Amino acid sequence: MKNFYFLAVAVYLLVGCTKSEEPNYSQNAKKRTFSVSLENNQTRAHAENLSVVWDNEDLMSILEGGSNFQYKYDASKQNIVAVNVAAGDGEVYAVYPYAESNAVVDDVISLTFPAEQNYYADSFGLGANTMVAKSSDDNLSFKNVGS
Repeated sequence: MKNFYFLAVAVYLLVGCTKSEEPNYSQNAKKRTFSVSLENNQTRAHAENLSVVWDNEDLMSILEGGSNFQYKYDASKQNIVAVNVAAGDGEVYAVYPYAESNAVVDDVISLTFPAEQNYYADSFGLGANTMVAKSSDDNLSFKNVGS
């Protein structure tokens, strides 16, 4: 019985002393939003009458501190807002379109181009215009990856 008691106390102390390294983003008092643009100050996500525009609720990744936060475009405010948990106040990378596998390590963004592309007349498929951005404030200037 003494061995069991000793083992239970040891496990309790070991688990109780484990320190979490992950920041608690869900405690953010401020839901961080970002303004979005392209290098030439035009926002883009699909072609429409030879103009390229964001679609309402386009999803993108905000990458910060090893986490991938899902954000969506809000056409009424012309910015992007967090879907669930918001990013913190640090430097961020952004990837359009959103994918759970999007990541950044040592300033290198890794992403996967969609294996299937949908055809849209007079345009490219929604989510097919892959773009990235980096920012230390709340302004994201996206750059096309494939052009």
